[in-house]
Amino acid sequence: MKYLSRSSAGEQIRSLILLVALIILILTSAGTTDNPSVKLFAGIFYSVVFCVAAYLIGARRRWLIAYLALAIPALPIRISLELFDIPMELALTNAFLSGGLQLMMIYLVFHFSLFEWGASKLDRIFAGICGYLILALFWATLYEVHEILNPGGFASSRDSQVGATDGSLLYFSLVTLSTLGYGDISPITAQTRVLSALEAVTGTLYLAVFVSALVSGLHQRRQPEDTDLTKNFS
Repeated sequence: MKYLSRSSAGEQIRSLILLVALIILILTSAGTTDNPSVKLFAGIFYSVVFCVAAYLIGARRRWLIAYLALAIPALPIRISLELFDIPMELALTNAFLSGGLQLMMIYLVFHFSLFEWGASKLDRIFAGICGYLILALFWATLYEVHEILNPGGFASSRDSQVGATDGSLLYFSLVTLSTLGYGDISPITAQTRVLSALEAVTGTLYLAVFVSALVSGLHQRRQPEDTDLTKNFS
């Protein structure tokens, strides 16, 4: 299955573009502001990144069709979420659409970075980092669903409310996935404690599998070269 070109420098640029876009997306999503223009830009940028993400990693046509079927409806809902107080049903719809897009992206980049042995190492590294960041976004979406259905699952050391869409959950997801655990935001219900523990385990396993796959791929590439050198000296 082809996800990225195996040797094209242009495809390497695409995967790098996706990585840069995800970093900008996280920075804008994690920022808290009451400026409507900034919130509108953040909502549009979030939707656009996920609308074009499958194209940037070179997904095949059937994946693009399924992906856009989720991405296009999510665009107006996401913008409305940033600008207006929308009903809980629409907020949940946005969360489920975002979660579906994130799961699809995680599968695509995970499959490519771990199993596309013909791809360049740089391609696979960029894709693996993208997958790690999307994983943080996915867990933040799960926390958002919990807060929409059952608010009050998190406590802040600053005595401020942890909102479902103010960037606090994304921040918490990032520090939990990387096992930093600053402690300024803490899960206080059984459900959020279990979710955060699972996220920490997921982040550790992802890095372990990703690094081992890269090392294994590099070793497999060197074996034919070592065999050729041995034959030349024999």
